[in-house]
Amino acid sequence: MKIEYLEEFVTLADMQFYHTAAGKLFISQSALSKHIQALEASMHVQLFERGASGAVLTKYGQEFLPYARSIVNQYKEGSDKINQEVTGFSTSVAVVSEFDIFPDVLEFCASNPKYRMTFEEKIAASAVYHDLKQNHCDLAVLLSGETEYSEFNSYPYLSDRFVAIVPRTHRLAEQQMIALSDLSEDRFLLPTRDTVEYHIITKACQKAGYEPRSAGNGFTFQQRVLMTARGLCVSIVPKYITFHMHDGMYTRETLDSISVLELSADIPIHANICFRKTDILRPGASAFLEFIRQKNRKPTP
Repeated sequence: MKIEYLEEFVTLADMQFYHTAAGKLFISQSALSKHIQALEASMHVQLFERGASGAVLTKYGQEFLPYARSIVNQYKEGSDKINQEVTGFSTSVAVVSEFDIFPDVLEFCASNPKYRMTFEEKIAASAVYHDLKQNHCDLAVLLSGETEYSEFNSYPYLSDRFVAIVPRTHRLAEQQMIALSDLSEDRFLLPTRDTVEYHIITKACQKAGYEPRSAGNGFTFQQRVLMTARGLCVSIVPKYITFHMHDGMYTRETLDSISVLELSADIPIHANICFRKTDILRPGASAFLEFIRQKNRKPTP
């Protein structure tokens, strides 16, 4: 019997509906159903009656619920106690990402002061994948593209599109929208080759009829903004980056030295928060996922 199945059983008993329980657990309804069936098979009894009114506990389910709840709570308490001895903080959560989610981390910490959050941005997707796979972090934010991470549970973090950032002295700086082909003669600051973002940008340029002329690879979003402001190159970045430009991350001089231009061709980018399927999320990780869920319900600027 897997302890995460017990947590899912308790959650379904509390929520009564598969779709709401699955949403709280950040797993699919089909996965939740399979896990409950596996739990029932291991106990040789039916725990829920399934019908129009939702999932209702049977006699056996009602008898088992307090024991399951106690086991799950004791496991979490024990895990937090060990974590406190190791890290000095009982409600910490570690997040690793292949792109900058620091503004959301700061907002979460400001509204949830009881949680200690550690965040690390890594340039290569393979490094983020390795940290999550090896249990070096609670959550990982990975861009989606040709590589799918089916071995992890995932929750949508971001759906966005790319925009161009050019120096204010650029010939197109006064335009509101440009075609990607308009930048064919420019030099690009590009992310690391081992990233989904790199492949999206290069393929979009190829579709526009040219190979992007690289002025260098391996730059983070913030580095690309700062170096573009110096007037030498252009950059392609997700639009959400521009929403945070006025949050104190850049000087007024930097902001006055760049122009953000919409691209006529829609170049989408998506990201997911991933976590190991074998894990019961600690309170801090669950709280951050719920924070992102609530934030995603709000309209995007």
